[in-house]
Amino acid sequence: MGGVAPPKRSAIQRTALIGATTAAAVTGLYLISKYNVLLSHTLAEMFGIVVSCAIFIVAYNARPFLKNDFLPFLGVTSLFIAGFDVLHMLTYAGMSVFPERRIDLPTQTWIAGRYLQSISFLLASFFTRRRMNPLLVFSSYTIGSTLLLVAVSSGFFPACYVEGTKPTLFKKISEYLISLTFLTSAGLLIRQRTQFERRTLRLLVASIVASAGAEVSFAYSVAPYDPSNLVGHLLKVAAYVHLCSAVVITGLQRPQALLFRELSQDKERLQVQHRKLRNQIQKRMAELVRISNALTAEALQREQTERALAESERRFQEILKGARLLAVVLDTQGNIVFCNDFLLQLTGWQREEILGRNWFELFIPRHHTARKMFRRSVEREEIPSHREDEIITREGESRLISWTHVVLRDSQGIVTGIASIGEDITEARQTAEALEQQIKRLSLLNELTRSILSRDDLESMLRAVLHRLNDGLPADFGTVFLLEGEGKRATVVACAKSTDILSEQVSISAGTKILVKETGFYECLRGQTVSVIDASQAQAPLLQQFAKAGLLSLVGVPLQTDQEVLGILVVARRGVSAFQSAEATFLHQVGDHCALAIRHVRLLVELRATYEELRRTQQEIALQERLRALGQIASGIAHDINNAISPVLIFANLLLKDPDLGEQARERLRLIRTAAEDVAKTVDRLRAFYRRRSPSEMPQPVDLNEEVRQVIEMTRPRWESLPQQQGTVIEVRTDLQKDLPLVMGISQEVRQALTNLIFNAVDAMPEGGTLTLSTYEIGTGEKGPEMVCVEVSDTGVGMDDETKERAIEPFFTTKGKRGTGMGLPVVYGIMQRHKGRIEIESAPGEGTTVRLIFPRQWAAGTEHIEETTGITAPLRILCIDDEPLVRLALKEMLESMGHTVEVADGGQTGLRAFRAAHERNEPFDVVITDLGMPHISGREVVRRVKQESPGTPVIVLSGWGMLVGTEGVQDTATCEDAILSKPPKPETLQQALVRVLKEKENGNLT
Repeated sequence: MGGVAPPKRSAIQRTALIGATTAAAVTGLYLISKYNVLLSHTLAEMFGIVVSCAIFIVAYNARPFLKNDFLPFLGVTSLFIAGFDVLHMLTYAGMSVFPERRIDLPTQTWIAGRYLQSISFLLASFFTRRRMNPLLVFSSYTIGSTLLLVAVSSGFFPACYVEGTKPTLFKKISEYLISLTFLTSAGLLIRQRTQFERRTLRLLVASIVASAGAEVSFAYSVAPYDPSNLVGHLLKVAAYVHLCSAVVITGLQRPQALLFRELSQDKERLQVQHRKLRNQIQKRMAELVRISNALTAEALQREQTERALAESERRFQEILKGARLLAVVLDTQGNIVFCNDFLLQLTGWQREEILGRNWFELFIPRHHTARKMFRRSVEREEIPSHREDEIITREGESRLISWTHVVLRDSQGIVTGIASIGEDITEARQTAEALEQQIKRLSLLNELTRSILSRDDLESMLRAVLHRLNDGLPADFGTVFLLEGEGKRATVVACAKSTDILSEQVSISAGTKILVKETGFYECLRGQTVSVIDASQAQAPLLQQFAKAGLLSLVGVPLQTDQEVLGILVVARRGVSAFQSAEATFLHQVGDHCALAIRHVRLLVELRATYEELRRTQQEIALQERLRALGQIASGIAHDINNAISPVLIFANLLLKDPDLGEQARERLRLIRTAAEDVAKTVDRLRAFYRRRSPSEMPQPVDLNEEVRQVIEMTRPRWESLPQQQGTVIEVRTDLQKDLPLVMGISQEVRQALTNLIFNAVDAMPEGGTLTLSTYEIGTGEKGPEMVCVEVSDTGVGMDDETKERAIEPFFTTKGKRGTGMGLPVVYGIMQRHKGRIEIESAPGEGTTVRLIFPRQWAAGTEHIEETTGITAPLRILCIDDEPLVRLALKEMLESMGHTVEVADGGQTGLRAFRAAHERNEPFDVVITDLGMPHISGREVVRRVKQESPGTPVIVLSGWGMLVGTEGVQDTATCEDAILSKPPKPETLQQALVRVLKEKENGNLT
């Protein structure tokens, strides 16, 4: 059998044979179709059925010789596909096997079989790397085929062909889906090409592509005997030829070739092994001779080696005796056979006291199982080469030794004992542990620092520090006291959150106040760290509480910066003497960090307060600047209006003195005078933003309770009548303190301020509400109350913070067109002149409260200006004004009083007239000049008149009101003698003339 070789053909011959077979089959079917299409169809289907059965037989039986189950799986599925092809062939048109068949039954069985075939090719790719379970595959395909046949026979399977029409849409879509499935399986096959022989792979891919082409051709078929149907069957035959070739090559030819090749190779291997075995026998005989000679020499060598080893052991023991390492030899029972001097020196034993005794009973008595574990390790020969163990000296001291073990054996290799060399690493380990502990504390300190830096609230910062200490130190309880006053009292700022139960037991929590001497940590005030070993023996009340809670060990450290102690950090643990000195030192460092953080937080709070004060100051300055700008605007407006209404008021007063005037005309003149006076009062209120108090407006004692009552009655129409007309009710309440101290002020201004506040309150309550006016004292000094307050409260809509901050800005209003934005600014100006202040408290939906706070004592050293009355003799008066109507009105007013008046239209003209009168020796008795004039102002006129004639009185008329005094004038000798606001009333002007002439007579004019 070894001399027979399997027949071989070249690849070209095999390919040619397959091509010829395919061409012959296709050509034969084509020619037959020309004669009989039904016969051609039957032969094509029979060919596919026979090939499918052959594939099953060959592929399944060749399974033991194949490296994967791809082809065996296809063989199994081909058997079921052949069944559907048989049904398709028998139900085909013209076969007459089933007379009562449906017209589309052949097409349905064809589509079902092709679905099964395409899916089988797709699933077969999964068996290239795994084995299949034949029973599972047979069962699955049996069930699937049965379900398909039931669906076809019961009519559940979709219709594929309707007689007289084209194939259904389902058939066309199915043909394309089947083609796509075939092509997908071809792609998977190409990706797994390493699992197939190249020739087999080409045949399989060609078969799959031909099957896909056949389905595409069938998709274009519209009748059982059309050309597309014929092309599809021809492609199907070609596909089966290629598939059969692949199965035959892989399942028949390849296993036989492989079998012949293996038999030949086995024969060659047996011949080679025979030659090798013979050579090895010859070599082994020569080796035995050599070993015999070597054993004789080795016996002599071993004797010499044993003598050298004994000498080496003796020298080694001598070395160990003097080494600074522990050396010991134990037998298999753990008894001491040898030990060096350093071990005796370290442990305090004598050699004769320990030789022969058990090592574990003598040096490791705490580990009762150590001896048993040693014996087990010796028996199993599992002695570790390195190990760390503690030994006990004769005095009971524990020492940590790092051992290196060596197993001792006899000449037979049997374990006889253990030799160990050890190094005392007690101090090194303690140093390492101390260093590790120090690193942990530094890390904890770093975490504490981060906790401190991440917070700017003192309580939360200290609470975070205590939590870190409790977790990292660790500790059972922690708290921080901050000192108050002179350091006699302390307040608990924070306690550790994780120990709330303990804090209740010791009766302290955040906010608890306690005397420092009762804490037991009074020495911390001197900058010292206090350690309490056993709190149960202490006398301090707080320490006794700690002891009752089970916290016996405490450490208190001062929170100190420079020489100032800010507080005390207290940390506690359960048990006696639970803190080491290093931990107390670490806590002192933590205390330094906390103290620095407390100082920084306090500085931050102070800085924020300073910034807030600066912000308020800036707002105040900005408000003052706005008021100053408003004052400048109001000043110009007041000047122009006063100049305009002065002639009206003066002429109205002059005409009213005419005895021949009718009563009707007199009444009309009174109306004109009243209107002009109202305009003057309006201008006077406008001047409230910029003017200072004139000498005629000196503060007088004011009863605020009385002013409140008067204002309530004056404003009754506004808060009672008008709201009632609109169906709302505003209730006014008063809460006036009896015996309220008087304040210094101007009654008219106080009433005006209260009136504005009442009007604002009424506007803020469109739906009605309650208006409350209260008076009370604020603060009490040695001489009585320091401040007196009038409070106006309403239950209106209130204001938000932004509106409240802008409430006193001029022209700012929330009332739309109904408001002017001047109410509260006027009140603010009045309070500024009264040396008082205004406070506003409001919130949306909660109403508004405005407080006017007056100082009880106001501007000291005020002069009382006595009202001067009387009739003066006819005077020569120079009247200077750049407004023609004002000049004319003043001239007629003064002439009506009996005086001689000369007028000038400006400062320059007036000075020329003044000098000319002096040169004629007819000086003027009084000079009356306007303040605001072009070229030469009234101020310059006053200065020059006083320089040339210091005794001549000068009266200044100002459209800005009584703003101009001696401000900015260094020489009082060049100041005016009186200032009157425009428009001047006759009686006011007469009083001024009387006063300045009286002062001239008394020598007060210089």
